[in-house]
Amino acid sequence: MLIGLSVLISRFHLQPVEGVTVLAQLADASLGHNWAFYVVQFATMILLALSANTSFGGLPVLLKLPARDNYLPHVFALKADRQVHRHGVLTLAGVVAALLVFSGGDTNTLVPLFAIGVFIGFTIAQVGMVRHWRAE
Repeated sequence: MLIGLSVLISRFHLQPVEGVTVLAQLADASLGHNWAFYVVQFATMILLALSANTSFGGLPVLLKLPARDNYLPHVFALKADRQVHRHGVLTLAGVVAALLVFSGGDTNTLVPLFAIGVFIGFTIAQVGMVRHWRAE
């Protein structure tokens, strides 16, 4: 998918423009400014919302593991799952709020941080899978 998007972006000679994403430019150039363009934009919005929701659902579970081993405060390792989930969500919301305040909501600053976080997450997951496969 990444290679396909890269080929299309270079074929249409698209450049970053203030206020319009490259994906929106690509959808407009390839599909025209009609209903299909809006379907692509809506799908992108849904995927980004699901991505953010995944962080709020998964981080409390991940915080529980190092908290059990005394690497994080014990409040993240409480026995009640609701308490663990609440503290994890509140911690993530606080970090997100701080990032928004300190970056001024500038997407040019926030998107690279998002990309780094996603790639680190995928890398850790793949390393875990490889270790699991080798252990079998």
